[in-house]
Amino acid sequence: MSALVVNEIGLAARGSRSRLRGGGSSPGADPVMTGSRVRQPGEVVRRRESVFKVSGTDNETTSLLVLEGELDVATAPVLLEYLQLLNAGSPANICLDLSGLEFVDSTGLGLLVTMHKRARTEGTSFTLVAPSEQFLKLLEVTGLDGFFDCEFIH
Repeated sequence: MSALVVNEIGLAARGSRSRLRGGGSSPGADPVMTGSRVRQPGEVVRRRESVFKVSGTDNETTSLLVLEGELDVATAPVLLEYLQLLNAGSPANICLDLSGLEFVDSTGLGLLVTMHKRARTEGTSFTLVAPSEQFLKLLEVTGLDGFFDCEFIH
């Protein structure tokens, strides 16, 4: 399992601590609002983990990728790398199982849109399998409902 660390404002980083951007630690710098309280310049911000896992299977014509966890600014590069390796084999069908996906931010959604467009250009089908209600609502709010081919598991 691949685990990456992301700070409270969504910037990818490795390690357990980081300084806030903006203001630095210079005397007299303005405080910065993060989360629910004002932090002083240079104050250490604790991070939360963003966990994402990709596993897959292929046959002669189809590659199925199972996504689990959070697809966000920190974890999207993991999926991108996996999809680029897949494209090297030129499968006729790419299916992404979203049943284990708990969260998608704009970076993750943008990656899915880009990969869908690339697949269409190359004549490959790109299907989202078992999207959650939350993900479908995200597609509706962003105007992307109807953009992706989706399969629902009953």
